[in-house]
Amino acid sequence: MFLSQDLQTLIVFFYFLNSRPTFRYEVTLLRARFDEHKNETDMKKAVRLLQDGEEELWQKQHPQPYIFIDSPGGTRYERNIPAPEWVSF
Repeated sequence: MFLSQDLQTLIVFFYFLNSRPTFRYEVTLLRARFDEHKNETDMKKAVRLLQDGEEELWQKQHPQPYIFIDSPGGTRYERNIPAPEWVSF
């Protein structure tokens, strides 16, 4: 997963909860779970943790995810693309 995808998922999660204190509490719990396993040296366990995390992310996603307008699938994606430098007007 890319950082931007994780960040977008957290933003959508915030709008889904619609409560900043609840969102901060959930993010704090999530951070504690990451810190619990940050020094993991066993690669098999690390891969299993990653797969479990991705499965949990899939299960907790919003049924109608928010699509940012400039993201793929957004209403303004690839509109008004700047012309290449070699094109003269």
